[in-house]
Amino acid sequence: MKVVGITSTAILCLLLGIAAPAYAQQEQQAEKQKQEQQGENQGKPEKQAKPDKPQRAPQGEPQQQQRRRAQQQQQQDKNKQEQQRA
Repeated sequence: MKVVGITSTAILCLLLGIAAPAYAQQEQQAEKQKQEQQGENQGKPEKQAKPDKPQRAPQGEPQQQQRRRAQQQQQQDKNKQEQQRA
């Protein structure tokens, strides 16, 4: 019984010893990213509000390219929102 108790205690200590520094490192990286974003936001003036509707493309441009650009713009907007949430 003593062997089982000692072994389980040792395993628990090892797991906590590994998990604690990993968690601290993750927090430091998150704080660093926030500071970088704040630094970028302070250095740049805020952009004007974008219209809800995408801008019309020139008349000669095919509809497929218009769709691709709209999808890319939506993906970029989603990425920016996710970065701001983090």
